[in-house]
Amino acid sequence: MTGDGQAAERFVRAAMLGSAMAAEIQRILSDHVKLAEVADDGTILVEVPFPDSTVLFAVLDAAASCFGPAERGAAGTEEARQAMVEPVLQLASLIPEGGEPSAS
Repeated sequence: MTGDGQAAERFVRAAMLGSAMAAEIQRILSDHVKLAEVADDGTILVEVPFPDSTVLFAVLDAAASCFGPAERGAAGTEEARQAMVEPVLQLASLIPEGGEPSAS
């Protein structure tokens, strides 16, 4: 296989992994998000119990390492996770680009 073929295969595998991660985020959040828990400002507080919380942290950490700032200290880990919540929700089609939660 040529270098271009290997790169294309890696890209396809990465896309499949991303799709699987988005589907898992949809499952986790649909199991734990209740529309009654939406604050007046649109903020949704979600308590995700173990073991789903571990999966959610892993997805947010992976997103932060792929798309977040290159350098961050231990104190910045939670900030990096928080910065990835909205983009991950958008990728999982749970909120549109405008930032409003969907009713699905």
